Amino acid sequence: MNLQRGFLDNRSWFLIAVLISILALVAYVVHSPIGGRDGSTAVGYGLGGVSAFLVLYLSILGIRKRRFRSSTGLRRNAVSAHVYLGLALIFTATLHTGFEFSWSMHTLGYVLLLLVIGSGIFGISMYASLPDTISRNLSEQIVEKKRFDASNLEQLETDMEDIDQRLERAMGFLPDVFRPPVQASLEKTKIGGGLFSILSGSSKRCATSKALVEVRDLIDRGHFSDEERRRLVDVNMDLARKREIAAALRRDGRYRALLQIWLWFHVPLTSALILALIAHVIVVFFYW
Repeated sequence: MNLQRGFLDNRSWFLIAVLISILALVAYVVHSPIGGRDGSTAVGYGLGGVSAFLVLYLSILGIRKRRFRSSTGLRRNAVSAHVYLGLALIFTATLHTGFEFSWSMHTLGYVLLLLVIGSGIFGISMYASLPDTISRNLSEQIVEKKRFDASNLEQLETDMEDIDQRLERAMGFLPDVFRPPVQASLEKTKIGGGLFSILSGSSKRCATSKALVEVRDLIDRGHFSDEERRRLVDVNMDLARKREIAAALRRDGRYRALLQIWLWFHVPLTSALILALIAHVIVVFFYW
């Protein structure tokens, strides 16, 4: 879908955000109430109202944009609104506080707001950079076979299955000393795993990498017939190729996890922000 391309090109939302920020700043500077500027003044209430509207609007827009599956334009428009109005929200909410902070429900709401926007900026940065990285990671492994389907991982997974089948057949004629490392590669090479394993994307403990090192060492130290050496060279090449594919798949898993994991923070934080906003309004209008 290439959503990462052009989602900041919507000048309308940029101009709206700039206009909101300028008007908020002018109102804040021009208005000089007795007792100083804070959220309980006329301008403070106005800025608070604008901030609350932006929070609710962006929350609803965040839900709706996930339904715009048939229109890339609508999704890009929604992301542009999220970025620019979110940045304007920092401006209006900060001015609404009057730069007065304390250990209170009001400051908690402001902190949650900054955390929501910060997690959103992180998510946008991931969507702006990782899709191209994912594509390059896959293409570097498939180009040498002149086959590449950018839409899925089936090609690399199929290549890995083919290699495993060849290694299983090779077990029938390999010298006994080579069977343990090859068997370890077949049985212990893992892609994925727990969250931290996926996010690391590391291949340091890869069973195939260890098997490849052991097989090469055995080849260098052993004496074999020409036919045996030819077959061992094929096994060596298959293990090397499998190591490359496994590493690429682990990197791919890490990249895709990064594209999703920020939502685990962004969505709950947004829900907490809305609850804090409701509590803030209730306290201000009924108990202040």
